[in-house]
Amino acid sequence: SQIITDELIFRHLWIGMQYFIGQDVQHATRGITNDTLRDMFTDFVNDELKSFGNITKYGKLKGWFESPPIFQIS
Repeated sequence: SQIITDELIFRHLWIGMQYFIGQDVQHATRGITNDTLRDMFTDFVNDELKSFGNITKYGKLKGWFESPPIFQIS
């Protein structure tokens, strides 16, 4: 059996949010001539970006992101 952890749930949610942000942006650009649809998808993107920012901050706080390697120029 597999143990479901908070980090696993976080990672699935974080990756899913990235996907949906991209999808919302694509839909907003396809409906560029329809003001109502464009505004609706723009609102979706803005809301999703706020939520994505919050969950990213939470992941950083919990230490669930790996630190990138430090490069030193000699």
